[in-house]
Amino acid sequence: ALLRALYMADEYSIINELNFSFIQDKFLPISSVRLSIYSALDYSMYRLGYYDKSLEISRTASVPLARFFKLKEIELNDLMRQGAYLIKIGKMEEAQQVNLEVLEQAKKHNINIDQANLYTNLGITYLNRGEFDEYLNLQFKALEEAKRTNNYYHLLDIFNNLHNYYRQANDSNTALLYLEEATKLAQSYGSRGDLGVIYTYLGIFYKKFQEDFARSIEYFNKAEVNLDEENQFNGFLNLLYEKGKLYEEINKHSQALNNYEKILSLSRDKSIKHFFEALVHK
Repeated sequence: ALLRALYMADEYSIINELNFSFIQDKFLPISSVRLSIYSALDYSMYRLGYYDKSLEISRTASVPLARFFKLKEIELNDLMRQGAYLIKIGKMEEAQQVNLEVLEQAKKHNINIDQANLYTNLGITYLNRGEFDEYLNLQFKALEEAKRTNNYYHLLDIFNNLHNYYRQANDSNTALLYLEEATKLAQSYGSRGDLGVIYTYLGIFYKKFQEDFARSIEYFNKAEVNLDEENQFNGFLNLLYEKGKLYEEINKHSQALNNYEKILSLSRDKSIKHFFEALVHK
């Protein structure tokens, strides 16, 4: 009951403080309750940035138990999350294989899966391989599905993904178009954390395309106010990294170093790239 209450309240950092040994306890019944506990744990670890923990729970507990009960829909949903965890730790080929397996099994068994989420994650694996046309094709498929189901979270993710793609392709007009769509959506329906991520992107945009460093810092500061370093861990670290790079560009090296040292302190035990990037910049 405690775990469920914390999960429903998005208190992932408190969940991380629990003793996980109980998940292998032989006295914990093999039941749907146990399966729900596994799902709550692996998602909570994902939200906190412990992608290796998420992957371990998914591989050794969630998916095997779903297969034991022959719950194909739950198995495929757990595999989709597993694909997302693999993306986060950079195992793109394995992530692509997992997502393609989900797509194939869903069609074979006529199971209604979250197609927008699947297309989004599958697209990221193609982007990593340099297959840009296939990436965009899958993102637009995901966008169409997210609009059909009116799914706020998927719409926001896709708008952000498309903004990032066109920003990296130096297409400032299209990048700004999707960022404005994301901003309108988050202002209408989103959380402070969602707005924090978008303010980070706005800071990057004005630094890159207009060299308006004052405006960029303004957006980064707004992002820092809105992001929670515990429950929006990845977004918070990305903000610190981008802010550090900006301070380097304007020769404020002590402030840049402060940001990189904070990244090192926060991410030393996590499976994320910012730890290594901060080491390089430091």
